[in-house]
Amino acid sequence: MFCQNGRISHENFGKVITPAHLREIMEGLVSQGAHCIDLVTPTHFTPWVLEALRQPLPVPVVWNSGGYERVETLRTLEGKVQIYLPDLKYAMERPARELSAAPDYFEVAAAAIDEMVRQVGAYQIGEDGLMKSGVILRHLVLPGQMENTKRVIDYVSTHFPPKTVLFSLMSQYTPQPGSTGALARRLNEREYCTAVQYMRDCGLTDGFCQELSSAKEEYTPVFDLRGYRMANQLNCLRCGAGMQFIRREKFQLGQTGWVLGDLPNLFAGAMEIEIYVCPKCGKLEFFQPGSDKFAGTADEAKTGSGYLPPDAPGGLPRKKCPLCGAVLDFDYGRCPYCEHEF
Repeated sequence: MFCQNGRISHENFGKVITPAHLREIMEGLVSQGAHCIDLVTPTHFTPWVLEALRQPLPVPVVWNSGGYERVETLRTLEGKVQIYLPDLKYAMERPARELSAAPDYFEVAAAAIDEMVRQVGAYQIGEDGLMKSGVILRHLVLPGQMENTKRVIDYVSTHFPPKTVLFSLMSQYTPQPGSTGALARRLNEREYCTAVQYMRDCGLTDGFCQELSSAKEEYTPVFDLRGYRMANQLNCLRCGAGMQFIRREKFQLGQTGWVLGDLPNLFAGAMEIEIYVCPKCGKLEFFQPGSDKFAGTADEAKTGSGYLPPDAPGGLPRKKCPLCGAVLDFDYGRCPYCEHEF
């Protein structure tokens, strides 16, 4: 009733990919500087996630879930997941039943969280301030459910020794379409201050308290498959090798004038671009962040079958080489496959 991921959890919105492709996406994100790989509500894909994680990644894998997990499933993840990020939504049967149709939520989640702690141990923070391993328990304070929040805090503060888990108290509840009663409104300041003070009174100091201003629609994730598209393998159109992401840069617009010097340049502003390089032939490619990039094989690059249609958003003008038939961006002066000069 209050899931912010409703589009993907209830509307079957998504893209079918293979475990090998999932692995490519993970590695692509790491190459772009990701500090971790955060798998959100991945439990029903566990067998395929495990296949993608057959070889370890150089960054922690985060298992981000609602906490309602089978211990048997979690045991299959041992050694593959470094950070567990579960919710602890309810410690009372009534709200669990009324809001999530899961009257046994607390018993199931408590056993699951104990298994998570058993696997990864007490939380570890590196010298760079980034978490390396451990468990972060999240609790979203709901309007009109203060007694439930207090019960959750009571359990965490008494069940886990200090320095074992991190606790994240969240205020970001945003009413979703169809919400009724107390859930039709946001959390008010008095409610959240009560929860924060109770957390402190119970000695829960290892963790985080979210700002009340986080309860805004703009913080609700936008699911547009951009991450799927952007993390796909980008192949060099010259030699077919995989392109590597370098970094984002500001590209200055405008021109330097004879009279005003650099002023026209400054007023024109800058455009952010992403820079990719081919490690094999050295070709550079520039893209606007969020644009669709080609993500096919070298053969698809030659035939053009992997490109967006010309009239699709983000599509680029293209031309066909009259000698070998390769489909190329319109600005190519020479075909990289047969060396034909246009």
